[in-house]
Amino acid sequence: MNREILDRIVREGNRIFPTGGKATVGKINEFVNPGSTTYRVELFLGEERRSIYVKILIPGRGETEKIKEDVVKEYETLSRLYDGFSGMSHISVVRPVAVFPEYRAIATEEAPGPTLQHRLARATRPWASSHDSDKAGRCCYLAGKWLNKFQQLTYRGNGPFSAGDMVDYCNVRLRDLGSRPESGVNDSFRKKISGYIEEMSRQAAQQENTVAGCHNDYAPHNMIAQDNHLCVLDLGFFSYDSTIFDVCRFWHRLETFKADPLVSDRRITDYQESFLLGYGQRVDRGVSAFRLAECRFVLSSMCTLLKGSPRSFVRRQLDSHLYRTYLSWLKKECANF
Repeated sequence: MNREILDRIVREGNRIFPTGGKATVGKINEFVNPGSTTYRVELFLGEERRSIYVKILIPGRGETEKIKEDVVKEYETLSRLYDGFSGMSHISVVRPVAVFPEYRAIATEEAPGPTLQHRLARATRPWASSHDSDKAGRCCYLAGKWLNKFQQLTYRGNGPFSAGDMVDYCNVRLRDLGSRPESGVNDSFRKKISGYIEEMSRQAAQQENTVAGCHNDYAPHNMIAQDNHLCVLDLGFFSYDSTIFDVCRFWHRLETFKADPLVSDRRITDYQESFLLGYGQRVDRGVSAFRLAECRFVLSSMCTLLKGSPRSFVRRQLDSHLYRTYLSWLKKECANF
């Protein structure tokens, strides 16, 4: 990890955590992700031990200046939201503590606890206790409440549904799938899906649309879920767009659990209903905007599954089953179109 970032964290330790004693660095853990490297840094401040996460973005060719702007934008977004969620007893956003644009880095305070993804994986097992299941459902309800508050804080008004970027994204993924013989997407089927996407886009442009902030990866792995508190992480992809996107993203991520033969579909449906109950707004999954957003997530997931890194035999079988589920969904959507 960059030594200068560590030195600045040590110098500013008492500002970040207003406690007695000089800050010293303890254990550092590294996590490598696509596009970034994240470090968990343990700090000792007198008798206290606290931890922060430092995310350093990795720029592509010619992107260095844009990445610097992106980390500042993420820090400012988190700061506004942290203030906006203050006073909310059960929902929050991770606290930003420092930004280092010259190093393409942002630091946030650790939010202790398991991710909602971990809670759901545990709660959906056949042997899960009713306690685990109830807690997972409560967390999904809080995820809905968080999203509703987030959209209130970032509301921009009503405006036309803009699907241009989404259509382009879907077509890129379709070309990728069409180039792979094992994908099950031949030229004829690809053209049919593309036609479906264009028609959903046209219809969505004629429907009422609300514009607010979008997390753009609003999913259980980006949420720390304590028993009665939900903290949302990673606003690096924040933008302003249709409120339907984040709703669909979370709903779709829950839907993927149903591909596991050991998971009860009824239980996942209950969690989805808890999420929508917490959200408190009517969501029509049949409207074109939702169907278009879901198609985007399905195509993205299919590409990810085909490019997946080597996994265990059981994991490969589950991924194969999930891929077939997505392919069947596409065929059904296009058949009804």
